[in-house]
Amino acid sequence: MTNAQNRYAIALNEANREVHFSIEGLWSTEEMQQFLRELTDAARPFMHWNEAFAVIADMDEFVPQDRQTTETIARHLQCARGFGFQRLAIVTHSSILRMQYRRIAGDLELDFFATKLEALQWSRNRGAAHRNHAA
Repeated sequence: MTNAQNRYAIALNEANREVHFSIEGLWSTEEMQQFLRELTDAARPFMHWNEAFAVIADMDEFVPQDRQTTETIARHLQCARGFGFQRLAIVTHSSILRMQYRRIAGDLELDFFATKLEALQWSRNRGAAHRNHAA
């Protein structure tokens, strides 16, 4: 964690090939870079196994970031695509955050949800369909 205003938690769900995180606050570019390093470290088992994975992001308390921090996030998203990151399910009620992520997600499979349960169902259904199609 960084400071009192900025909080996050990261967890790995190996069985479903998912990285889960929650994040809140307004972040400086340097703080965001540190968070993204930790997020990447959490996903390393999937990268090592060369497996596609999804990210479930609880961003309901995350606020739209400044331009520099948003560009840092955008670069990270595009780089992560090369390491198996396929789907991003974001839990948020913020229409501004939705617009921001639609703009920076590139060709990443992305959707937004009101609850974590909805996000998990979407991601797991999409993952199962992808695995069945690849078989």
